[in-house]
Order: sequence, then C-alpha cells, then structure tokens
Amino acid sequence: MFDVLISKHLAPYELAAGAKGLLPFQYGTGGWEPRTGPGIAALGGATGGAIKAALTAINESVDEFFETVDTDRKKLSGQGWTGQDWLVFASAGGKLPCAAYVRGDQIPCDKTVIDQTLYWGRVATEDEAIYITALINSQAVIEVIKAHQPRGAFGERHIHKLAFDRTPAFDTANPDHRAIVNAAKALLSEWATRRTQPDMQPMLSPQKHMITRRMKIRAALEQLPGWDAYQEACANLYGV
Repeated sequence: MFDVLISKHLAPYELAAGAKGLLPFQYGTGGWEPRTGPGIAALGGATGGAIKAALTAINESVDEFFETVDTDRKKLSGQGWTGQDWLVFASAGGKLPCAAYVRGDQIPCDKTVIDQTLYWGRVATEDEAIYITALINSQAVIEVIKAHQPRGAFGERHIHKLAFDRTPAFDTANPDHRAIVNAAKALLSEWATRRTQPDMQPMLSPQKHMITRRMKIRAALEQLPGWDAYQEACANLYGV
C-alpha cells in the first residue's frame, strides 16, 4: 500500500497526504520495480487476490502495468530521494501555477508514488526549496508566463514547465534571491498561524474541490501582512 500524490493534493504552500493505492510494485536496492509472482504471493492470499483481480480487469501483466505507470518518460522508475533531500512540487496544468515543498523524510521514498500530473524535483537545502516554491506561487510569475500559455474557453491553461524555464537557478550569494527567501519565510510564519484557523481547516483537505481549495488558500495568503513584501521581492527578480 502506497501514498499516491496527484494534482489535487497540491495547493499553494500545502501538500496534503497522498491517497492510498494498492500497487504490485516495490522500492528495492535498484529503485522501483514490479513485484515478482512470489513477491506478490508473500503479501498474503487476500492482497494477492486483489492484485490479480485488478490486473485481470485491465488485461495487463504486472510488468505491463508497471510500464504503463512508469510511462515512456520513466516517471516512476526515476523517483528517488533521501530523507535529507528537500522536494519541491508544482502543478502542471490549469491557469495559475502553485507549488509546495517538503523534506524527504516527510514522505518516505519507498512508500510514496508521485503521479505524472505533478512536477517535482530534489534540491539540497530548505532555502533553495523556499526560493523555488515562493517564485512559483507568486503573482509575478503569472505575469511572466501568461503570454506564453495557450488559451482555451476559460482562459490560460497548460502551465507545464513555463514557470521553471523562466526562473533563475538559486544562488545563495545573490541578494535578490536572499530577499525572496527572507520574505517568503516571513509569509510562511504568518501562514503557519492562519492555516490553523477554523475557516482554513477544510481547505487543507484534498476532499475539497482542487480549484476551490487553491483559490481559497491563495486568497488567504494575499490577506497576510507579509504578502506585499513577498510579492515585491518576486517582482523585482522577474523585472515585472
């Protein structure tokens, strides 16, 4: 049983616990791999039977199902991190970018599966994770990417990697980068209190509609005292 992270678990500065998923995989010494027949049998009759029934329903073998989940871009087999890594998650679709970060030991690698509807990456320090997350959540990055987004009936969509492509790599010696980290830390300190208030508690659950959840959290962040300084620091970096 794994924690499966999909797009609905992500909101600005918030990553909810993943949905439980029964998958015939394991994280071994060489990374992710399909479980062998004996490996599935070792899980017990009920679990093995459930896996067999699911594979029969989709008419795939364990190996074929692994390839389906892995995709031709190796989305699953490319997943791996340590408890000391910092992980940044970002949205791939929709109109408005959003991002959150966690430390690797908060979501153990051998128990977590990240769906292809989320972008993610490893960084070495919390400051770098804050820098990237802060910029992806900023109003400034929206202004930078919107001219490059395709438009549908409901406006801009398909963020993909536009925000990352226009974000400079973190340089701890760069005063503009330090200003973003410091402003974001102040905002996050305020958010740590705001998120505990009764009206925000339901918004932290992925049971809420994803768009509503993201909009309500963003609106709450915009009302915090540190929002303007944070936005100014991000706008200065992007020159908007």
